[in-house]
Formats: sequence, C-alpha cells, structure tokens
Amino acid sequence: VQEARDKRQEATTFKMLAFVSSAAGLCLTRNNNYSADAVCYSIKRTYINSTPKFQGIYKNKSVKRAIVMEVLETRQQLESIARAMQKGVEVKDRTYNLKIYRNCFVGTEACQWIVKHGYASNDRQAVELGKRLVEFGFVSHVVREHDFENENLFYVFQLDSRSHGSSKKSWQQVNAKSTQHPTVWPLDESNTKLLDKVAPLEWQNPHPDDYLYDLVVIGAGAGGLVSAAGAAGVGARVALIEKNLLGGDCLNVGCVPSKALLASAKQAHIIHKYMNQGTNPSGINIQGNLEIDFAQVMKRLRDIRAQIADNDSASRFTDKLGIDVYQGTAQFTSKNSVRVQNKELRFIRCVIATGGTPKGLPNMDPNHVQLDVNPADPKAPSLVCALTHKSIFNLTQRPNKLLVIGTGVVGCELAQAFQRLGSQVTLMGRGSRILKKEDDDAAQLVLESLRHDNVNVVLGVNSFESIHKLESSPSSVAPFQQGVLKYTKTASSSEENYEESFDAVLFALGHTANVKTLGLEMAGVDFDLKKGIKVNDMLATSNAKIFATGDVVDSPFKFTHAADFMARAAIRNALFFGSEKLSDLNIPRCTFTDPELAVTGMTKEELISKNIAFDEYVKNFADNDRSICETQNIEDATSSDRASKYEPQGFVRVLTAKDTDTILGCTIVGDNAGELINVASLAMKSGIGLGSIASVIHPYPVRADALRACGDLYNRTKLTNQTRAALRSIIKLREIL
Repeated sequence: VQEARDKRQEATTFKMLAFVSSAAGLCLTRNNNYSADAVCYSIKRTYINSTPKFQGIYKNKSVKRAIVMEVLETRQQLESIARAMQKGVEVKDRTYNLKIYRNCFVGTEACQWIVKHGYASNDRQAVELGKRLVEFGFVSHVVREHDFENENLFYVFQLDSRSHGSSKKSWQQVNAKSTQHPTVWPLDESNTKLLDKVAPLEWQNPHPDDYLYDLVVIGAGAGGLVSAAGAAGVGARVALIEKNLLGGDCLNVGCVPSKALLASAKQAHIIHKYMNQGTNPSGINIQGNLEIDFAQVMKRLRDIRAQIADNDSASRFTDKLGIDVYQGTAQFTSKNSVRVQNKELRFIRCVIATGGTPKGLPNMDPNHVQLDVNPADPKAPSLVCALTHKSIFNLTQRPNKLLVIGTGVVGCELAQAFQRLGSQVTLMGRGSRILKKEDDDAAQLVLESLRHDNVNVVLGVNSFESIHKLESSPSSVAPFQQGVLKYTKTASSSEENYEESFDAVLFALGHTANVKTLGLEMAGVDFDLKKGIKVNDMLATSNAKIFATGDVVDSPFKFTHAADFMARAAIRNALFFGSEKLSDLNIPRCTFTDPELAVTGMTKEELISKNIAFDEYVKNFADNDRSICETQNIEDATSSDRASKYEPQGFVRVLTAKDTDTILGCTIVGDNAGELINVASLAMKSGIGLGSIASVIHPYPVRADALRACGDLYNRTKLTNQTRAALRSIIKLREIL
C-alpha cells in the first residue's frame, strides 16, 4: 500500500483494486486452482488489461504480491469458517413441497450460529458473510435459486460433496507432437482453450451418495444442454452425460464455425468484386492483388469458437448450474437406469439427445478412404483427405481442388465459402437440382450464384463408383494426398464414365442417428438405425419415462434451433405433465449461402403435392428501394439500362389459405433472408394474418418492407368491383356534403 502511495495513487484506488482482484480470483477457486500464479493471471486478464489506471499499480511487484496473498488468505479464512459451520449447524434431510433435499441446513440457523460464535456481530453481517461463502463456492442454495439469506431456505455445503470436475492439468500442457485429440486439431492455443472448456483433461466423474436423478440427459449438444439447464433451473437433480465434446455439433463443427468461415468468405468476395474493375458505377476500385491467408482465416474461426464455448463449458454446468457432468459412453441397463464409466445412474425421467453421425459413400475402400482422419498426423496412414463437417473446420491448409459431394445445405454453403477463399470447388449431386427441399425457383437463384462464383456444379450423377488415391501424383499442397473420384452420368441418352481429381473431398450427405451403442433394447425404446428414435407428438418414446430431442429423433427437423425448442417441450412434458406438441412448433430454416434462402411453414411445392388450396403473394427485391440502393452489379456497369444495372435478385413469397389471410408458409431469397423470415414466423405463431402485416409501419427504406408489401397485395384482393363502386359513391357524397 505504501508503495502505491509513493506512486501518488490514492489508497481508495488500491483498495478497489484489491477488492476486484479478489473477485477475479473466484473463477479460479471454483475450478480448484488456488495457486498464486493462477490468481495473478486471473487478476491481470480480468481487470488490469482492461483498466489502464490500474496498470501502473499492478506492475509494482510488492503490490502485486500483496493483492495475490489477500485473495489466497481470504479464501483460506472463509474455508475455515465454512468447515467450522458445517460441524456446528444441523445438517439433515429436509422436505419441501413433497420433495426431499438431502444433507442440508437452514439459513436462519446458520445466521444464528455465525453470530453466536463471533464471526459477525449481528444478523446483517452474518448474511454478508454467508454471501461470501456462496460466492467462493463453499455453500449453495439447494436448487441455486437464492443467494444466502436469513430465511427458512435450504442450503448445502460444497466443501467435499462435489468431488468431480477438472484436474489442474490443461490441454495447453499436452505435447501436440506426441498427443492428438481424435476430433479436434491442431492443438494450438485456440483449440486447447476450447478443449479445456468442453472436454477437460482427466475429468473426475461424480461420486454422489445417491445415483438417483430426476433427469438423466444423454448427449450434450444443443438439445441436451437445453434439457439439462432447463431442468436444473427449476430444481431438478440432473445428470448430463457426454462422450466427446460439450456443445455438440452446433458449437464445435456446425453453426458457429461455419458462420465464422462464411463471414470471411463474404469479405473476400466483396473485395474481389472491386479488384481491377476500372470504372464502375459505385466509384470504388481496388488496385492490386487479393491475398487470402487461409491459415489466419481458420485461426479466426477457432478463436471465435473458443470464445463462445464458455456458455457450453463443463465448469458452467457443474459450478453455476449444479449439474453432475459425466464423461463417457452411456448405455441403458434397464428401463430406468443407464451405465456410464462403471457407474449405474437411475432416473425418474431421461432425455436422449445424442445427435447424428455424418454419412460417407457406401463403396469406399478403407485402404484409400477413411473419414475425418487428420492428414497432418504422422501416425495416420497415407489416405485421401476425406472430410465431413466434423473435420473440415480443422484444416490449416487450403486444398487447391475441393470436391463436395452432396447438394444440400452443408454442401452448398461450404462449396461457396471455399470457392471464395481460393479453392477450385466441384459440387456434385445425384439429383437434377440443389436444395431439393426448397421451391425450385428459389433454389435456382442459389445455383446461379454458385455458378457465378465459378463453382463447378455437376448434377444428375447416376452413381459414385469409387474413390482412390493417386500414388504417382501427390498433391501440390501438403499434407493432402491427391485422389480421384470415378462416377457415371447420363449424356446423350447413354450412361458414360467420368473422373474428377481433387486434393480433398467433403462428404455432405446427411446423417445417421447415433443409436447403435445406447442399448435401447434394454430400455424398451423403439428406433430405426437410419432414421433414429421413434417418438410421439409429445416427444416421448415407446418407454414413457424416456424422451428424445434433436437429430437423433426420427423427424425432418435437423436444426440446432429445432433441437432447442424440442428440448423445452420435452422437459415440460417429462417433468411437469405438460402437453407441448412437436406438431405445434413452427420451425423456420435458412441456407446461409449468398443469397440466403429462408423458409417457414410449407413451400409452394409442398402445398401442391398435398392438394392444399392456397393463394400466392410475391414481391421481388427488384421493387424494394433499399435493395436497389445497396446493389452493386459491376458486371453490368456498361449497360445504360437502370434495371439491368441495379437489379437485386431474390423475392419474398407468402402463401395463404385460399381466400383468407392465414399464412401457410413463406419463402425469402435474398440478403438477410434469415433475419427477415422471423417476421413471418412470428405472424404464424401468433395467428396474425397477412392483411395485418400490411398495417405495420417500417422505417424507410428497409428490406422488410417487401414482406409488408405482400400484405398490401392481399388487401387489394378485397377491393372488389362492388367495393370500388361503394367507395366512389361515398366520395361523391362527400362532395355534396
């Protein structure tokens, strides 16, 4: 303190620094890391770097030492008080609302004990001390809904009860040359931070006194995490089991990394569009060469993923939510029990959320092709670089030639992204079109954009015959092994053989449900090996105690947001006698290509196939002023025709029940379609008709006005000849009056 004063820093500033530094140490104490170095690092990371006026103080070694020691001494003192209180207050099983809470004590009794034994002079001070015990993780409310209060609330000691969690060993201490994670590579700073959060090393599974849980959740992807957090939030005792990475596909190999990659690809595309174009209508021209540092693009992706991983981390679910997290493979042993790492957990209810595994081609030779093998691993066999979405985001080198098999959402998004980042991409599919779930005219706009980006799109493939590596032709980009695909395609009314060479191949052929190793037969759960677990409209399986959500379910909704809301419905139904139905969920979808293609409800082709009568209202973005203002069609710069020069692509299509404004579906193709579609989703969920959307006032100019304009089109259909005649009569009457 004296040295801080010598630097003419106010004593109050130092005290503030010591206080916030103590708080910074909490995140480490809760992870069982009490070393002085760890506390020092936490203080610096959390407060000093972001607060310039503290930097001068903290650089002083004596001051730094004093702050760190205060954090450690405070913790030791509080732990001593907690252990004494554990021996002094009455700890026993207690009942509230017909539920038994094991080994707990009462807040009022604890306050009395604190005052009686001289740790506080009054109840107010006792409550403040109790809150510090909660803050440091020594005490918690039984369902973590309250801070420490001098009330008849139940609390438990956490001194020894939670024996599970992460060890002090970090993935950053692993020798990347000798150790590889099976699904995440390279083991750089970003990925080790990710793994420390979602797959901690030497994780200690729980050892509770009672292995009976209100809810056991198998799988920690989107559906599993929402199920576990939702149940724990209302007081249920929850176990969460994950054999690989918490966060599942969405965080690790799906939504998060793909959108980070697409953002970089779009930036590269925009810059490239203005490169060396000469005179163009925008007045913007960039001279020189566009250089894409692919390794840095992928590092940015990994940094973003590691940053977002906090929400899905093991420490959050154990320490903040009070959930027992188990690492390992789950297998049912009966209709109400599951085994993980030689521990048998019994449950009152269970949710299965194990997701799916990407598919390859059925005729792949394992001597040439094995999915998701790290091509840079010296221990790996020399194989064709065969990727799925599980491994493509691990790349650090850009393949010169990328072959993408599958023309669904994943295939189209990543084909466009890699093409814009400098690969030569060939996109291949069996059908005559891409994005077969969407209306043909909408998918056609995406196809035109892909081809405009010089993606080589090959449709109508009859069969994929074989994939093998070319021993005599190594790839020009290490560590890839050049391969070739042999396939057949009909040309001139006869089937002909073709070949396509590549540095890496991405399989985007959908998923099979992860059900094989669960032992579902023992649980009495019906399933299909390809389609997944069969559920009713309440998301219950053939075993009424077991529910399922997400990609493992036999349903068409294979989206993160679908798994999220399916999980919410499943929890209500499983724990609270709810009546939430899967069929009541209105689940939109979006393909994040450029342009984006978003749909909610049914498509035009679906309505036609089901013989449902409907009316159609379409507004092109070419008629939307904001879209026109932001269009830069440089390729047509020499044209004098305004429409061809600045004509944005895409449209909004709203489908309503025949002769009504009840919305049955909406399709949007264009910039920000994934944002705009939510207006239609809200209207459908809330029972708002298309006519009412027309009355919503938007700022001018915005793209969303195209949807409102569809409402205008509907309202005009109500202006019949008889209505017009009546309105003319009123106008004339006004003239007389």
